[in-house]
Amino acid sequence: MSTKINTREVQLTLCEKCNLNCIYCYEHNKCTSEIDFTLAQEIIHSEFQYAQKNGIEVLIIYFHGGEICLCFDLLKQICEWIWNRNWPIKYYCCATTNGTLVHGEIKNWFKLNAHRFILALSLDGNKKMHDLNRCNSYDQIDIPFFLNTWPSQTVKMTISPQTIQYLSEGIIDIVKRGFKLTANLAYGCDWDNDQLKYIYAEELFKLSQFFIENPEIYPPQKLMQKWLNSIGSNVYFNRIETPTKGCGSGKHMVCYDKSGKKYPCQMFMPSSLQSKSYDKETINDKDIKFSKTCLECPILPICPTCIGSNYIQHGDLIKKEDSMCDYYYIEAMNYTYLLYNMLQDKSRYIHTRHMTEQSVALSLIAISHLQEKLQDSSANKFWSNIK
Repeated sequence: MSTKINTREVQLTLCEKCNLNCIYCYEHNKCTSEIDFTLAQEIIHSEFQYAQKNGIEVLIIYFHGGEICLCFDLLKQICEWIWNRNWPIKYYCCATTNGTLVHGEIKNWFKLNAHRFILALSLDGNKKMHDLNRCNSYDQIDIPFFLNTWPSQTVKMTISPQTIQYLSEGIIDIVKRGFKLTANLAYGCDWDNDQLKYIYAEELFKLSQFFIENPEIYPPQKLMQKWLNSIGSNVYFNRIETPTKGCGSGKHMVCYDKSGKKYPCQMFMPSSLQSKSYDKETINDKDIKFSKTCLECPILPICPTCIGSNYIQHGDLIKKEDSMCDYYYIEAMNYTYLLYNMLQDKSRYIHTRHMTEQSVALSLIAISHLQEKLQDSSANKFWSNIK
């Protein structure tokens, strides 16, 4: 019997305004208005009804910006209304912030309600990296507050072409502080540059060496935590698995803009799409038409493609920049190297010690398969340059 909890994430856009201008921001059509409190109540109430009717066990209420602390009074009003009512299913409230406004009254309120509101921090590395990406805002953040208040919460790191050369030192700085970390390359940037690919391979290899030498620290999610069971299973059983879009957008996730209009996720809202539009509320797997190239790709089951970013750039849910494939191949090459080394002494590493024997076996099959298949990939020259 499956123990997976059936969840639904409801993204509620409070505002689009922001006090920073990050160099990779995808929200180009911002305005200063906020969602009406009564409309927010109606949306939340209807989502609880939907969840109860459809067997949802946990509702995730994610407050989306802009910077949500710019409308703190509204956020507080909505949350306290939610908390003062009895709802038919479990839920929790959360948001992401740039951290620059979490001081004084705002900081005290989040600390008081930390047991029922999870606030994630966007932190783009060490001071040098963060300031390059995010308007010299590093010193405005009370970084220890986030670690002390939500010690299990990951911080969100975005890597831009301007900061990629400092990737390893930035990630090491964050994890040495005690944070768990999720990191990814910024969407919508110009990554079509061989020099950046060489740098990426070198930086990921440095990170692998660090995590091999520091067994009690988790590697960052997305960049280095790609479990390979699905690939190993497909190879072992000689099976071709029907690919899916790989995220909950438009299926287990819904996003409301300030007018109450529904979108599959925030990437499809007018604030993100610029001159394009997207009218569907849902996205089914049948809406995703993988190309022959994608279907034949050895890393398709772990490809981190963002369908929203694809649509913004190409008006197509699955078509991505061809240059990004090299980066994903480099990630796969690096992860097979890292995981293989860890599996030589599985119990030593926090990343591998709880893997079952079946998971280990399938991962080793996948590692061997990918190392063979990726030898002929366009990205092999970048990885082999440092080996």
